[in-house]
Amino acid sequence: ELLETLKEQGHTLYVATSKPEWMAVDILKKFRLDGYFDLICGATMDTSRTDKSQVIAYLLETTAATEAIHASSTANSPHFCLTV
Repeated sequence: ELLETLKEQGHTLYVATSKPEWMAVDILKKFRLDGYFDLICGATMDTSRTDKSQVIAYLLETTAATEAIHASSTANSPHFCLTV
C-alpha cells in the first residue's frame, strides 16, 4: 500500500542495491513490485558497480536528480529506496 500511495502522490521511486541488478529486477518482478519503481539499479557483473556508493552514484547520474532526495533504508540492509 505504501508504494502505491507514494506513486499516487507523484513521487519518483528508485531502487539502489549492492546486490546484482539482474537479481533485484527478478525479485521485484516475482513479487509484482517492479512497476512501482522508475529505475532499479544494482551491482553489475562486470564489476563496474560493486558497492552501494557506486550504485547510488550511477542512479543519480542516470536520473540527473537535482532535487532533494529522501532516502530510506531497511534496517542494516544494503538496499535503499530513494524518493525524489
